[in-house]
Amino acid sequence: MLHLFHGISYFVYSLSFTIITILYFSLNSFFAIKSKKKIEKHSMYTLSDLTAVIPVYKENANLFERVIRALYDIGIEFVVVGDSSLEPYKSITERYGGKFIHLKEHKGKRYALAEGIKYVNSPLVMFLDSDTIVTKDALQKMIKRFTEDVGGVGPNIRIMSEGNKYAYYYSEFFERLSEIVNRAVSYFGSAIILSGQCAVYRTDLVKPYVTSSQFLEPKLLGKRIVISDDRDLTNYVIKSGYKAVRVFDAIVYTKCPSDIKVFTKQVIRWTRANYLNFIREIADGSIGKRGTLYVFDAIYTNLLPLFTILFVYMDFSKIMKLFSSTKIISSKIFLLLDIQARFHSQSYLLYLFIHYGSIVSIIPFVLTIIYLIPEDKMRTLIFGSIALAVQYVASLYAIITFWWQDWLTR
Repeated sequence: MLHLFHGISYFVYSLSFTIITILYFSLNSFFAIKSKKKIEKHSMYTLSDLTAVIPVYKENANLFERVIRALYDIGIEFVVVGDSSLEPYKSITERYGGKFIHLKEHKGKRYALAEGIKYVNSPLVMFLDSDTIVTKDALQKMIKRFTEDVGGVGPNIRIMSEGNKYAYYYSEFFERLSEIVNRAVSYFGSAIILSGQCAVYRTDLVKPYVTSSQFLEPKLLGKRIVISDDRDLTNYVIKSGYKAVRVFDAIVYTKCPSDIKVFTKQVIRWTRANYLNFIREIADGSIGKRGTLYVFDAIYTNLLPLFTILFVYMDFSKIMKLFSSTKIISSKIFLLLDIQARFHSQSYLLYLFIHYGSIVSIIPFVLTIIYLIPEDKMRTLIFGSIALAVQYVASLYAIITFWWQDWLTR
């Protein structure tokens, strides 16, 4: 009786997991391709209505100057906040006509944004990382998406093909992987996240929030949280009754991690932020504000590491029980007989579906990734498989260490 119970449990779990996996890859692939850019007939704002706020902390001086020069060439105002960093950032900023604010104490990105936005009087504010380069075309496309119901707009992030080539491949792959899900969810309304690397907001909407203790000193179990500032801003926009929009044909470029070690730390940080926000959104009931697909994706991706561990465990346990219960000495003969029995069984197709259906469903997802990769498609796809392995390990590590609160204050 116990053996029968285990068999039924394994079958139900395996079938459910396969169906959910097929739905995840199929739905996201379909709506990612189906999503199309929306062209507005007129714009509420122009570039003169925009001010950029750029926090800087120990950034490469040459890259920082390229970021500032791009803003100067576009002709928009910008404020640079040196987070305990003074030179050469102050000289570069003032050389191109920007305003430089120096914070003597290193307090992190949230405080830098809060200080910078105090000097913004324009209708729109852009939060821009000191290693991300924007173009006039991208900004114009983003600004055109501001309608009365839109509170924030973000671009599509591309990785600069400079520096470590391998780092470029797996970073670009990760961005395109993220783009698929973001495109699919955005089809139903609001984006998952407006990236902290570059995003434009209504100043009057976010200014009170960015300067509040709610944004500056978020806490979990009494510990201050420094990660997830961009997700917090996106959630605030949506909770305030506005849409958060991603413009996927508005391209901005950011530097890639220097090596796999830096990339791994980056992915771990993002993964922890995802789990943190997943718990928060369930707790405050806001998880449904981005649509049903987002709810489904959030549950699937956040619980995937646990699902796969349980699946492997149940699969391994089933095999071990079969081996322990048989009197056949040769395991090779046993396996051959088992396969033949399955082949002649009416449930053989169901057996194939459970074990290989999810693998087949990945094919359209992979084709979508290839379609979105701008260049060096095969190399990016091959080396990008590293990103999947890193992401999976990072997810497991994030679950295990989630309540080790040291990471919250880093």
